[in-house]
Amino acid sequence: MENVQPRTVPSLTRREMAYLALTCRIPEPTRAEIAAKWGIAPKTVERHRANVYRKLEVHTRLEMLFSAVQLGLVPCPCRARSAPVLVAVQR
Repeated sequence: MENVQPRTVPSLTRREMAYLALTCRIPEPTRAEIAAKWGIAPKTVERHRANVYRKLEVHTRLEMLFSAVQLGLVPCPCRARSAPVLVAVQR
């Protein structure tokens, strides 16, 4: 068996944690919506995103969500009360 090292939880700033919490919601708010809510430029929101991706060692929002849930940084959005229920419709 391979010697697999457990991942350590990266050190995120308060703003990066806030970004993570916001973007792990369903539906995800846009960069412009986050910028308006926080009173900052959309480019600054993009910088927070880049920092979170770099620290979590991910390249996509899905990877970010999966990693954040695995590390215990955010609750699984599928278990959140506000998450929409997807229903399959048969035709």
